[in-house]
Amino acid sequence: MIKSVDRYPYIKFSNINIKKIQHIVSILLIFTILSTLILGSATSNWNVYGQPNETNSQTEKVIPSIPHTSQEGITESTNEQPTSETGSAENRSDVINDEQDIAGGSNTLSGSSDSQPDEDCLFDPSLPKCAPDENGNCPEGFNMNEDGQCFPEHDECPDGYHSADDDETGRCIPNSDGCPSGMIFRPEMKTCGYKEDVCRTYPYLADCKVDEGGNGGSNNLAYNSGYTHGCSDAKISDPSKRYINQAGKGPNYHTPEFMSGYNDGFEICSNGSNQPLSNSEGTFKVIVEVTNQLPRDTYGGITVSVVHFPENIFKPVYGVYFPAGQTVSKTFTFKSSDVPIGIEFEVNLDYGDDYNQYIFGKNSPAEKPEVVQFFIS
Repeated sequence: MIKSVDRYPYIKFSNINIKKIQHIVSILLIFTILSTLILGSATSNWNVYGQPNETNSQTEKVIPSIPHTSQEGITESTNEQPTSETGSAENRSDVINDEQDIAGGSNTLSGSSDSQPDEDCLFDPSLPKCAPDENGNCPEGFNMNEDGQCFPEHDECPDGYHSADDDETGRCIPNSDGCPSGMIFRPEMKTCGYKEDVCRTYPYLADCKVDEGGNGGSNNLAYNSGYTHGCSDAKISDPSKRYINQAGKGPNYHTPEFMSGYNDGFEICSNGSNQPLSNSEGTFKVIVEVTNQLPRDTYGGITVSVVHFPENIFKPVYGVYFPAGQTVSKTFTFKSSDVPIGIEFEVNLDYGDDYNQYIFGKNSPAEKPEVVQFFIS
C-alpha cells in the first residue's frame, strides 16, 4: 500500500521547476527579441554603410564620386558643375582669342611696316600708309603735302572727284560731298573756287545768278562796295586823293571780296568810255603771268607798286586761283602820266602759306605792255 504522503511532495516539486523553467524561457524570449531588434538595426546600418563601397567599386569609371549628402547638396553640386565647365571653356576661349589678337597685332604691325603710299592716298592722304619713309621721303611719283603726308602726282582728279583751292592736302574729294563753304564748282566740276572768283570768270553759271536781274555771284555788298570805290578812284587823276590811298582805307583794311570788286571796278572804269581825259595820251600796262608748276592747285595775290611822288601807286589783286599746270594772266593798267618812261615798278606774288616772289621792272620806251613772269614750283 502506498502512502499518499510520498506522492504529493513530488508533484509540488515539479510545479516549482516548471515555473522556473517558464520564467527562464520568458527571459530568454525577451532577450532574444531584444537581441533581434538590436542586431537587426545594426545589420541595417551595416547594409547602408556597406552599399556605397559596392557602388563606388562598380561605377568608379563612370562617375568619379558620389558624396553622401542630402538631395539639396546633390542639387547644388549638379548646378555648380556646368558653371565650372563653362568657366573653363571660357578661359580656354579667352586664351585662344588672346593668342589670335597677339598674332593679328603682329600681322598688323608687320603689315604697317611694309605698307607704302598707293592710289588710296589720292583720296585720303591722312592714312598711315601715306606717311613718308624713315628718311622723310615720298616714293617716286608722289608729292608731300603740307601735313607731311604723301599723295600721288596728278594733273586733275578722276571723274566724280574734285579738288578745292584752299586744300593743300592734295586729296581728291567726291563730288557728292560738294564744295567747301563759300566755294562753288567750276564748269568742268574738277575744282572748287571762291564764288566771287569763279563767277567773275563764269558769270553764266547757275550758282552765279543769285538775283532776278541775273547778276553774277559777285553781286554782294562787299563786292559792290569795292567795285564802286574802284570805279570812282579810276576817275581821280591824283592818286593821293583816291579812296584806297587814304589812312585806314588801304587794302589791308578790306576783305578779299571788297578788293576783288575794287580791282574790277578800277580796271573797267579806267579803260571805259567814262574815263576822264588825261594830260598825257596812252596808258602803261603791266601783264603778270603766273605758271603753277605744282601738281596741286593753289591761290594767292598779286600786287604792282609803281614809284610815284608823293606816294607810290599800289594796285593789288587778291584771291587769285592758280590751277595746277596752268598759267594765269592778270593785267594792271596805269595812266602814262603816272608812270613816266624810266620809272621803276615792283611786282609781288604771294601764294600758299606765306610764299612770296617779287620782280623789279622799269617802264621802257617801247610802246607795249611790260610782261612779268612768275613760276610756282
